[in-house]
Amino acid sequence: MDAMRMDSMELLQLFRTTRNITYSSRSLDAGLTWGAPERNALPNPNSKLHVIRLSNGALMTAYNHHKYRLRQRSNLFVAVSTDE
Repeated sequence: MDAMRMDSMELLQLFRTTRNITYSSRSLDAGLTWGAPERNALPNPNSKLHVIRLSNGALMTAYNHHKYRLRQRSNLFVAVSTDE
């Protein structure tokens, strides 16, 4: 997934893992350096995530809501956040 532009310099990147949870990292200098990855609340079975900005400014993420051990990738979920 490409990094999501939050403003002119800040980028957000979401990561899938085999740890049943997603991680994210932010860059405050347009991608030159990145912060340490942080755990997020979204479960994930090591499948791709996608985030977009909606017309109202909220972020919407599409992801698979399963644990890695189940190895399922059905039932696509969508989460919306207004608090970047």
